[in-house]
Amino acid sequence: MGWRTVAIGAAVIAAAAATTALAITRASPSIGFFMLDMAINYTVILIVAFGYIALMYLVAFLTRGRERSAAFLGGTRAGVLFLALALPTYIFIGTAFRHVPPFSGSERGMDSYFVYVAATRVALVAVYALGVLLAIVRSRVLGAQWPVALAPALPAVGFIVLTLPLAEFANACYIGVSFLLPGNC
Repeated sequence: MGWRTVAIGAAVIAAAAATTALAITRASPSIGFFMLDMAINYTVILIVAFGYIALMYLVAFLTRGRERSAAFLGGTRAGVLFLALALPTYIFIGTAFRHVPPFSGSERGMDSYFVYVAATRVALVAVYALGVLLAIVRSRVLGAQWPVALAPALPAVGFIVLTLPLAEFANACYIGVSFLLPGNC
């Protein structure tokens, strides 16, 4: 699968999500606007991811030849794209678990809220760890030896740091509390 195919696929997914959200907005405005908000989250983070990956390609091109950096770029691309898709999915799922319809008889008590917050923190750390691990494993699969196979972990961690303010804003708005950085909605 080429770079162009991935870019076109991401654009089609974002457009389909936005179109679906607009159609649902007419039937149920609160659900429709929530879906539109999630589509915007996916779009923004994918744009950041593609720009970040393009920057990594430029750095690799300027420093060394393509044959030496294929494993590095493959690992970086896999880790960053995983994180770009997993972070908005984490936000979507975390928000869906938090939402309890009012007066449904199943309002969330404070005990279950603290369990929910702890579970979302574990899920966020798991998403970050899987993104870094995927970058390393993909680099290794593409033929990098062990010390060099760890190199794509650095750009993956860089992408996490770059998108951390967005993730923390989403945590504060949708989950109800920010985890690492002070913030509010």
